[in-house]
Amino acid sequence: MATLVGISLIPLIAFAVLNYYKGLKFGVYSGMIASVLVGIGMWVFFDYFDYDLLIMVLLLFLLGYFSIRTENELFFKLQPVISSVISVLVLAFYQFFDQPLILKMSGKMQKLLPPEQVSLLQDEQVQQILVRMTGHGMLWILLHAAVLAYAAMKSSTTIWLCIKALFIPYFCLVIFVTEWVIARF
Repeated sequence: MATLVGISLIPLIAFAVLNYYKGLKFGVYSGMIASVLVGIGMWVFFDYFDYDLLIMVLLLFLLGYFSIRTENELFFKLQPVISSVISVLVLAFYQFFDQPLILKMSGKMQKLLPPEQVSLLQDEQVQQILVRMTGHGMLWILLHAAVLAYAAMKSSTTIWLCIKALFIPYFCLVIFVTEWVIARF
């Protein structure tokens, strides 16, 4: 998971660095190019490609276009916020119809896990934990999106990127701690 989080930051880091040194157009174009390279890298090195990744790359291109057109970096900086909200809406839709997406995606997740851990995804108790964690995760993702949106509108690009990068592991930790507390009481 840490690898995937790190990889998802590459386009945003490219944007922030080149935006600072070369201006908005270079920053946005570098973020777009980096997102395509990340997608190709995920497919080539991890044998992992899905439509979620494609949608996020297309969203980055669309918002990048609006940022360049309006000469306002805010559109590009809102991509992670919009991606988070879309993800939560999709997760909530499946949770509402009692068909948790996390269980439907277990086949894709198997490709990312070491072979000795693949059988864990078939365990009913592990599946119940994953479903609960998805519910908790949706709340924390929305909170992260709200904080990130505020940072995108009110803070520098550096602060925005730090919040994006540092809050993800924090929220993941909070989700795991929440599940641990629920399991204990």
